[in-house]
Amino acid sequence: MHDESHPHCADCLHFVLAFHTNSPLADWGYCLLQTGGEELPRERLREIEEKAQQGDLQELQIKELGLFEVLEQTCDKFEHFYPF
Repeated sequence: MHDESHPHCADCLHFVLAFHTNSPLADWGYCLLQTGGEELPRERLREIEEKAQQGDLQELQIKELGLFEVLEQTCDKFEHFYPF
């Protein structure tokens, strides 16, 4: 568990977890600020997840999608989801 003094991107109001919690990609998501406020299409995410389950992780690296693994660091646009 992360403590409040060290928030990570999953605590950010703008971060969206892209895959189901039982997925091997459960820690992957994207920032709404990087996608112009648009959610990534569910069908596209399902395709990426299926390929990842088959060992093909290349689509996770497509820069335009903006997918990344939850980091224990924040960016300058971080806005805490649960303000204290």
